[in-house]
Amino acid sequence: MRQSGIKRVKWLRTLLNRYYGGKANDRERRIVEEWIPTAGEEESGLDRQVAEERCDEIWRRLENRCLGEDLNRRRKRRSIRVVYYAAAVAAAASLLLMIGIPGKVADPEASRSLGIGFEDADTRKEYIVATDSIRKLTLPDGSRICLNEGTRLAYQPERFNLRSREVWLEEGEAFFEVCPDPSRAFTVYHGSMRTIVRGTSFNIRSYKSLGEEVVAVRSGRVEVRTDTLLVGSLKRGEAILWNRATGHLTHAGCSDADLMAWMEHRLVLRHASVAELGLRIKQLYNKDLVVEDNALPEMRLSVAFPPRCPLENVVSVLAELYGVSCRVEGDLLIFSRHRA
Repeated sequence: MRQSGIKRVKWLRTLLNRYYGGKANDRERRIVEEWIPTAGEEESGLDRQVAEERCDEIWRRLENRCLGEDLNRRRKRRSIRVVYYAAAVAAAASLLLMIGIPGKVADPEASRSLGIGFEDADTRKEYIVATDSIRKLTLPDGSRICLNEGTRLAYQPERFNLRSREVWLEEGEAFFEVCPDPSRAFTVYHGSMRTIVRGTSFNIRSYKSLGEEVVAVRSGRVEVRTDTLLVGSLKRGEAILWNRATGHLTHAGCSDADLMAWMEHRLVLRHASVAELGLRIKQLYNKDLVVEDNALPEMRLSVAFPPRCPLENVVSVLAELYGVSCRVEGDLLIFSRHRA
């Protein structure tokens, strides 16, 4: 690589690190925001390590793309210099958009999780989907994941286990048993959060229909973060519940039995919403929940059943506990008020 090319790479790398680290001056901010129209909307004060890692990734690809071209055409030095500089600026802008440095993203509904949005062939995600049954898989590092039905998880085979271990829980619920590796953190992106571990077992629930993120730990310790904040550091028997709409955060305890319930086909509800009851009824019994006459108004439900409990037993207990009428009609489980 020519010396002038090295200097440009260093200058642009430093500029990006200063901008996304919240240290850029007015002139530097204008330069970056001219390249990337949406950059001015991004939040400053980001995690320094994350910003540097993203910038390293941008420049690794930039160097491969721009500096790997034929720079030995000595007879065209001047034109190469112009083409290289223009390509570097364009590639930096496009790569920033594709990589998605933490902060706000262009399409929050399609890619709210940190880092989602890679489109290059060498970083394309492989999706694992559990449709109508529980699914188990083993990642290249030996970590094991159990996916509840209706769950969508992704990772990048070409990148996984190189410098870091990253997966995206885009919808649903999963239990992770992570192989210890002090040198490479294991990160799960879910909703607008990320859960970071070195080697432990834990459960994450991230259903869009429930409007909350729930992280519960069975062993070891996990760290839960948003874009800019440390939400909590959890150890065995601890959980956090984060409401997406209100931003309200609740710390709670959790037992191994409750945490493992869905993997054992057990219906367990702890201060659960009616929406969660409907989700579990659909997963375990393939019935759609219907509530008539406002029979369960803003109610929170707490009840537990043994593994593979017959639906008729569940219906009977729920009716008795909550003073409602329950009946099964085809594919529907219907709750209604008692008739006089």
